[in-house]
Amino acid sequence: MAAEAGELCSQCWAGTLQLHEGMLVCDVCGSIHQGFAEEAQEYQTGISDARFFKKSEGMRGVGKAGAAAVEPPPPPPVREAVRAYVAALQALLQAQAATLVGSCGMHPGLSPVLRELWLAHLAATQLLEPTSLDRLQALAEAGGEPYGGGSSEDEEDPTAAARPRSGRGSGRAPRQMGHDRRSVRLEKDIGPKLRPQHTLALVLVACWQQGEAASPLDACRWTIDGHLPYLGFPAQQAAGLRQFGSVLSSRLFTPTGVPTPRYLLELAQQLAQQLGLACPPLSPALWVERYLAELELPAALLPLALQLHSVYQPAPLPPTAAWRAHRHPWARFMASLLLAVKLCYGLDGRGQVLPPGLAPAPDWQAWAQRQLARLGTLSAFPLTLAEAAQLDQPRLRCYLQYLQRGLFAAFAPPPDLEGVHQLLQRLALLNEEEERAEAGAGAGAAGWPAGDGGAAAAGTAGAGQQAAAGKQQQQQQEQGDAAAGTAEQAPGGAPAAGYLLYGTVRRRAGGAQRALFHPDYAMVLTACAPLVWLQPEALHSLLASEERSVAAAECELSFLYNAQEQARLARLREEAAWLARQREEAAAARREARRRQQEAAAAAAAAAAAGEGEGT
Repeated sequence: MAAEAGELCSQCWAGTLQLHEGMLVCDVCGSIHQGFAEEAQEYQTGISDARFFKKSEGMRGVGKAGAAAVEPPPPPPVREAVRAYVAALQALLQAQAATLVGSCGMHPGLSPVLRELWLAHLAATQLLEPTSLDRLQALAEAGGEPYGGGSSEDEEDPTAAARPRSGRGSGRAPRQMGHDRRSVRLEKDIGPKLRPQHTLALVLVACWQQGEAASPLDACRWTIDGHLPYLGFPAQQAAGLRQFGSVLSSRLFTPTGVPTPRYLLELAQQLAQQLGLACPPLSPALWVERYLAELELPAALLPLALQLHSVYQPAPLPPTAAWRAHRHPWARFMASLLLAVKLCYGLDGRGQVLPPGLAPAPDWQAWAQRQLARLGTLSAFPLTLAEAAQLDQPRLRCYLQYLQRGLFAAFAPPPDLEGVHQLLQRLALLNEEEERAEAGAGAGAAGWPAGDGGAAAAGTAGAGQQAAAGKQQQQQQEQGDAAAGTAEQAPGGAPAAGYLLYGTVRRRAGGAQRALFHPDYAMVLTACAPLVWLQPEALHSLLASEERSVAAAECELSFLYNAQEQARLARLREEAAWLARQREEAAAARREARRRQQEAAAAAAAAAAAGEGEGT
């Protein structure tokens, strides 16, 4: 869509576009929107029919000559390509901010914070600095020469560039090979500084700055479901970046799937460290209460979990600090909640200690199966071939439309496979008329966007997820059994006495002994671990470390208020001091004896040497 006078500038988000000498210029940053001048001039001047006919004939002749030569046009300047790439990512970030505020219900102040973070990160990358642009231009020119370099004969012969060269790359145009090398070199230089993944990390940092309840897992869910614009970025920006295909590689602006929560957390921490930001600590009450609601656990566990966290883990937990992979703040909140559940409901096999107002323990096996069926997958969309094969025909067609228009829209088939691609498209998808007629009803019934994979309503994914939960329950149970171990069922349907899912290896003097978990505890671990993107064993390790800290703190407190233990410790300290003095005295005696032996040996050696001298 062409820009018009009076619109908001897409570069600085602050100025407006003004018409100046046939071109649209921003009145704040001075960015120029080219392409407007040629269209306006041709429209205002006008051309006759004969000139138009000649111009059209000339354009067709140029097109035929270009197709016959099989040579791509010369590459555009790197400066324009980099600016277009940055503008496309900025537009993506603007769409993400609008979605978070409009659909996810976040505070409107998130958009200005995200804009400041984007400008700061862009300044830190220095991609738009004149020196960086000149360096990228020199890098592109150095990488654009054909394989083996040029020769004087080729420079004199104008048709030498069209002849295929022998060796590597023969059969391809030399200029095309130069474009490939140029795009690869620029990708290696620009990619680590600015990619579409950086927009998701900036969104997380902005949410943490504003105190919003957003975790890396939430960003992954929103992206996979299509609520947060990300996967449709290549299709949405294809028109603006297609002209720079000989300079910018498609891998630079095409997301290869959705990043994992761990990768997003590490990238957000890296960006915050580069920008010198210190995000406020996460709220334990907010996240523990949210986990209680998602896991359908009694709300009476909230005070106990918060008390355990505040007493035994009093240090604040900022999300951008350098945490180990399995000790991030969200895992610590979940460990505090699991410790409260374990103490109250006796998940380790001991009796229950129910505080007032706490409901009795549910059937943990049925509860875990229900949670795995609801939370076992990150998305309401089918993510595997087995899940897609279980869909009925209308939902399968809507899902194929979503893939074709959103995820795969930026990938064009090779020219020799164009016919095969069209045949498969006719077999798999509906006709255009049927698509237009059934797009609204089919997408609404299936719960998937029928457009380009952009933002959808928040309730749509929930409805699709609930509809797919029944079909995915059996598969999720099989996945849980495969990850947890084989379960031996009793004839009555209840787990047998040997039904134990996970275990931990404890080192003892006699070797390694495997201590198996209680079945209820294993069920709870299996259901809670996906919420903090950890394996159940890693979550158990974190919970065990918190239990050890609780035991150490309780032992220290009990000792401080026990006079007998303090007197015993005083006697032990006196005995230890006496033993230390005895060891020092014994060591000094041994050193003195060793010195005397050395002196006696030296005197004997001297006497022997003197006797030999007198004999000679």
